[in-house]
Amino acid sequence: MQEQYILGVKVNTGFTMQTAVDHIAKLLSDGKNHYISTTNAEFVMTSQKDSEFKNIINKADLSLPDGAGILFADYFIKA
Repeated sequence: MQEQYILGVKVNTGFTMQTAVDHIAKLLSDGKNHYISTTNAEFVMTSQKDSEFKNIINKADLSLPDGAGILFADYFIKA
């Protein structure tokens, strides 16, 4: 799984559904607390004005892209 930053907000990319499920299962099995963000365009825009919110997303164990806007931004950045 790769990390991409969209306007400074972490989004994990380059994975399949099975890879994500396996990663989540690994997080669940270690007995520690973890959290996952389903990061969408609204989160990215809110993060521009709220640095605490941005830090919360960026510290997530997994930041899954949620929506076509995030997927497009990822594609555009890599192009």
